[in-house]
Amino acid sequence: MDQKISAQKEQDEEAKVEATQEQQLRGAAQKNSSMQKEIEECISKHCIPEDKEQLQQFEEGIRESIYKRYANLIKNAHQYLCYLYLLTYNFDKCIEHGKKLLDFHKTTGFDFLKVSNSAAYVVNMYIAEALCMLARFPESLRYMEAAEEIC
Repeated sequence: MDQKISAQKEQDEEAKVEATQEQQLRGAAQKNSSMQKEIEECISKHCIPEDKEQLQQFEEGIRESIYKRYANLIKNAHQYLCYLYLLTYNFDKCIEHGKKLLDFHKTTGFDFLKVSNSAAYVVNMYIAEALCMLARFPESLRYMEAAEEIC
């Protein structure tokens, strides 16, 4: 009797897993079909690059749309990683992620990716604290002064 119940439970769990996987596949297929529609629309509009200059513009447009879509996620990740590494005493990584965040719009070349004043202030202070912990006081002072200018 117990074996029948446990076998039934296993079958129910397998059915649930299969249903979940099927839903995930449907979602992926819908995303794929929407991308496919975008590609077909692009082809129908004849916006396929014909020379290197048009190809560079096309690539730049794709890069810009990706950054627009994921910019906040990337910036938040760098800020949280900076804080996490500061708390876990991994000061070099804290400084690395803080600098990446502060230079984010410079490295990408898009002005719309500038970091907010509040985030810049906090990250400058995180970096300053990490530098103090590494006994790099002159550098730390520069970041504290940069944070003060933001206020």
